[in-house]
Amino acid sequence: MKLAVVFETNSSQAEKIATACTDLGYECDCIDIGSIALEVEAGVPDIIRAAEHFKGYDSVFLQASERLLLFVEPFLEELSERGISCQLKPTAFNTIANKPFMFATLNAKGVPTPRMSILSYNTPVESAAKRFNYPILMEAYNGFERVQSIIIESDLTLKSFLKSLPNYRMLSMKEYHIGDLEESIVIGDEVHTIRRSWNPEKLAHTEKPFMVKLAEEKNAMIVDAARILGVDIATVRTSGSYVIDISTLVDLDRFSHVLGTDLSARIVTFYAGKGDQQ
Repeated sequence: MKLAVVFETNSSQAEKIATACTDLGYECDCIDIGSIALEVEAGVPDIIRAAEHFKGYDSVFLQASERLLLFVEPFLEELSERGISCQLKPTAFNTIANKPFMFATLNAKGVPTPRMSILSYNTPVESAAKRFNYPILMEAYNGFERVQSIIIESDLTLKSFLKSLPNYRMLSMKEYHIGDLEESIVIGDEVHTIRRSWNPEKLAHTEKPFMVKLAEEKNAMIVDAARILGVDIATVRTSGSYVIDISTLVDLDRFSHVLGTDLSARIVTFYAGKGDQQ
């Protein structure tokens, strides 16, 4: 197996995966996403890296922020056409970047998520808020870019928020679940979880996370949520019985420190197993 770790910013994390790959007897290259380009000729895209064709890889582990959406989706399509395995299926990045669409997709498949409404820029916000109980998480978007996020605790807080609200095209209104926050890295069927406890006095989660083992039913829900969105490796955030967020980015260093085990090798083993199944 030859793996390409395509990264945007965290080169140290990419290097740890490369080291784990070598230790397990596989080949790996760390590739800055800025060195890759898509060239379109006669309507057919082709991957170019440092003026050479992107060839020779069996698998790709991609870590990119949502601001690169316009590049990532064609890149995923091209990987799929070439038969190169990636933890993200085509359209998955677009779905997860568009949070309102992501929650609608999860809801349609029966994954429990907090109650949510999507409002356009000309919808009466105060009237819509009356259908919710406080606290409410309000997030304003311009396209896929989130321009503001705040927890609304009362009518007074809501009025203050609306006065300070920048220009936006879409507003999401979501019930804010008060309770402990779990963050899980999904790697195929595996779920590795850390938890931050809710501090009712400070109305916030504690800064220091700790390792926790979730019930099998909750682990299954977390894996299902990732699969529904078309992603094999992701960060899934839960609170109570709800999935409250999913990200394609994973902080292996932070999780490995809390869990006391290096998750880099788990990712390499996952890719190697996919290769054995093909």
